[in-house]
Amino acid sequence: MFNYSENIGLLPDIKNFYYASLFIGLLFIVVFFLTAKTAQEVGIGTTSVASKMSVVIPMVAGVMLYDEPLTLQKIIGLILALISVYLTRGGKKEPDGKTHTGFILILPFILLLVQDWLTLA
Repeated sequence: MFNYSENIGLLPDIKNFYYASLFIGLLFIVVFFLTAKTAQEVGIGTTSVASKMSVVIPMVAGVMLYDEPLTLQKIIGLILALISVYLTRGGKKEPDGKTHTGFILILPFILLLVQDWLTLA
């Protein structure tokens, strides 16, 4: 079961995965910070929806990698998923009455993309 002489030969192969595992670990930390910042700025509802939509890019990758037919129903589903992230951002206003603009509005999409990268890695 645990034979040292057989397993010691596998140690050089670990070097091949060092940078990939370092990237995945850093991405994991970034996702937590990005989730917290998104929840703080645009609300927990939008953050939750963006997190749940993190299957969009892996699904597209699966369609492309496995030569699955991309039907109208799948395309409409993907477009509706992305629109739902945008629409759930809400109209949260600052205490001075201003609405969020710029970077704050794209935080849910950045969260979605980073979580997708983590899923694909």
